[in-house]
Amino acid sequence: MNYLDSKRPCWLTLFAILVASAAAGTTATGSTKVDTSMCAKTDPVPLCLMKKSQCAPLDGLLATLLGTPDVIMGCVNITSVPIKPDYYASIGKALVTGLVGSLGKKPTSNPVANLAIRQCVLNATGMLGEDGSLDRGAVVSQVSLLTPPSLAAAVVTAATTCPEPASYKTTEFIKCLKKVCVASAPGAMLPAASPGGF
Repeated sequence: MNYLDSKRPCWLTLFAILVASAAAGTTATGSTKVDTSMCAKTDPVPLCLMKKSQCAPLDGLLATLLGTPDVIMGCVNITSVPIKPDYYASIGKALVTGLVGSLGKKPTSNPVANLAIRQCVLNATGMLGEDGSLDRGAVVSQVSLLTPPSLAAAVVTAATTCPEPASYKTTEFIKCLKKVCVASAPGAMLPAASPGGF
């Protein structure tokens, strides 16, 4: 019997624990945290996740508010202010994943340049109105594509009533739209667990 044969039960047990942890959605250090901040406190986690999934298309519909990496970099170049290294990382991640969430971060250490970049992005994507505020009509045209129509109607109303983004920071505006969406999402009643657990 060699050394590995004598340790095989230990390795097999450890492997089985790691596989079971991964299957259960946990890590060796603890359980996976589910973000339920958009949901009502009384919503069970499965219902919250179902409502959030109905609102997931908003990310794509509202992507123009954040701009594409090309638009963002074009606007950054206009300011001639060097951007922070972590912002380059965010842009790179956006190029790889296709998800642009970096506009809410500060691209430079200069607040005036940051404001100019955010304003430029909204203007370049057609989301800036002639009066310099968010073009809510453009936002309404995007969110009206959400389904079902009753959910789209709720988000369209929110697009006209959520507070104007301060200093062109659209992340809070988007969060407002998402909260209304999740609160308005039709939640099918989940079956109650039977006493036996099945």
